[in-house]
Amino acid sequence: MPEFWDIYDAQRRKKSGSHPRGTPLEPGDFHLVTEIWTFAPDGRVLLTLRHPDKHYGGKWECTGGSALQGEDSLTSARRELREETGLSMDGAVPTLLTTLTVPANGTIYDIYAVRLDFALDDVTLQEGETVDKRLVDFSFLESPDCTAVLADPILSRLRTTLPLLRRFHDGAERWDMYALDGRFLGYNRLRPHDPAERQHPWEMSLAAIALIQDAQGRVLLEQRAPRKAAPLQWGCPGGGVSTGETPLQALLRETREEIGLDLTNAHPALLNAFVLDGDYGKWRLHVYRAQLSFTLDDLTLQTDEVIAAQLVPPADLPRYPLVQGILVRDSSILPTLLS
Repeated sequence: MPEFWDIYDAQRRKKSGSHPRGTPLEPGDFHLVTEIWTFAPDGRVLLTLRHPDKHYGGKWECTGGSALQGEDSLTSARRELREETGLSMDGAVPTLLTTLTVPANGTIYDIYAVRLDFALDDVTLQEGETVDKRLVDFSFLESPDCTAVLADPILSRLRTTLPLLRRFHDGAERWDMYALDGRFLGYNRLRPHDPAERQHPWEMSLAAIALIQDAQGRVLLEQRAPRKAAPLQWGCPGGGVSTGETPLQALLRETREEIGLDLTNAHPALLNAFVLDGDYGKWRLHVYRAQLSFTLDDLTLQTDEVIAAQLVPPADLPRYPLVQGILVRDSSILPTLLS
């Protein structure tokens, strides 16, 4: 039975109909391919050897293949890994490293990384597809040695993906991705470093901030470090929600890290949550209120994140652009702080 693909335009909007594998795509049409870089617990990377009868036969590659008609990206990635290696991503949350759109061959590549608990003996080769398997140190991918052994298309995309793979290998912070209706999409992304790593329009991450009031009702603001987005501006403590965290857990972690303040016993109350759009994409911002007795001398600033702190009467908050944006989104917040 022939294999059929869904067809997309260059903006990844699905088009009507389907396309049989093995026939040329129409100009302007794209199909979806997923690739998976699989890491063992010790940080080594799984490679398989292409069957000699295949295109680029006798070359090593990561796992991957075309998404079938009706499959989304993650479903395709899970199926390809299971078929080609016998390994399962069940219970694991993969990281979507990047998406590469290549007009020359009408392909949209979603490139994932995942860390699984497996040994090489657990890998089952797919008959007619692969004939050998190996685990390589990550440094091999960064060395000239891989140039001679990897299939050319894999190598070409690796040149773009390698810095992201390195960050994944080194344990960089990752953010779970959600649909705009709040559904968890089943994967995460690396915390972005620049707008070039912008999320897809249908994705959002989560963030949490706290309006922290002292015994006199004043609100704690922190001045952002020069290297941060919105450098030197004053805002509320908080940050992105890392993979596996709830917004409240992220808030408690961020306030401990940024200012050395433990809000656990203050029992922060959620005031509101709304979707914002920024340089890196959309995020759902959870705004909490916490009340406790403290002074500025009780704070320990994480100086690469925060360079100063102050206590501000609630009535003065609209003077600060980062805070004003929150107050505009929910007009009930300021009266709550004043009560």
